[in-house]
Amino acid sequence: MKVAIIGYGTAGMTTAGFIRIYGREREITVVEKRPYPIYHPCSIPDVIAGKIPSW
Repeated sequence: MKVAIIGYGTAGMTTAGFIRIYGREREITVVEKRPYPIYHPCSIPDVIAGKIPSW
C-alpha cells in the first residue's frame, strides 16, 4: 500500500512516524512545499534567542 502525506509539519511528521512503526510494508511519500524539512511555530522564540543556531 502507498501512502501520501501532504505537508511535513508536526502532524505530517507524526503521521509518517506512526505509519513507519505500525505499517512497515507501506511506501510513504511526503510532499512539502518548504525548502527545509520541518517547521514548528513554537521554535521561533528559540531561533530568535539564538538557542537554535541555524535552520
